[in-house]
Amino acid sequence: MNVNEDFKIFIENKVESLHVHDNISITVILPEASRSWSGVKWCHVERCPKLHNLFPSWDGFMSFKSIRIFSASDLLMAYCIWGRGILYHAYNYEDLQHIYLHNCPRLVFVLPISFTLPNLEIIQIAYCSNLQHIFPLDDKCPHWIASGVTFKKLKHIKLYHLHNLEQICGARSLTAPALETISLRDCWGLKRLPAVSRRGPKPVVDCKKDWWDRLEWDGSEANHEPSLFETRHSAYYKKTLPRVSVLR
Repeated sequence: MNVNEDFKIFIENKVESLHVHDNISITVILPEASRSWSGVKWCHVERCPKLHNLFPSWDGFMSFKSIRIFSASDLLMAYCIWGRGILYHAYNYEDLQHIYLHNCPRLVFVLPISFTLPNLEIIQIAYCSNLQHIFPLDDKCPHWIASGVTFKKLKHIKLYHLHNLEQICGARSLTAPALETISLRDCWGLKRLPAVSRRGPKPVVDCKKDWWDRLEWDGSEANHEPSLFETRHSAYYKKTLPRVSVLR
């Protein structure tokens, strides 16, 4: 994609809304970009069958500092949303509130982190069958993030049909004190939920009982035990019934 320098500067620093769609040739969004995309607040990418890396390496200072909503759908070749090996800063993604992803079957990870996400409220991902980590640790992640991270405003997590998902976050522990709901379907590789607060209502977990029974816990001292959650699975979970004939 040929764009001149002035146009790149305008897009990365002035544009607040970015919608990329139905492009059959694009492989990255503004390749070799080196600026911050500091003005973008809303970004949606859809139906770009050759797009394999949405935002590769760039200068991490102040990158995406204003983005609030990111969504992507029907990206058949996309390997990741944001690339690895970038020196991120505390200002990066500080306004990010919502992440929506649908039908990105080759996606392996979303956003490598070396920071927390202070305003993230919703994670909703479905039909990304190769996704392994939503927030893996970045190559330059400091030890205090690697040991544990808190998403203090995270309220809702909805994960459907993520066959290879291993972790939500690559940090040793993830804490979400404001968590309200978790809804999961067909995410059998996920073994851990975030730690939560003991204050206020218990987060509601809508899941299969078989999956719930296999979860791993750190215990009460870490605010990470089954009693801190309310489970709901009776609506669609049924024990195997004996085979009987309906003929009379």
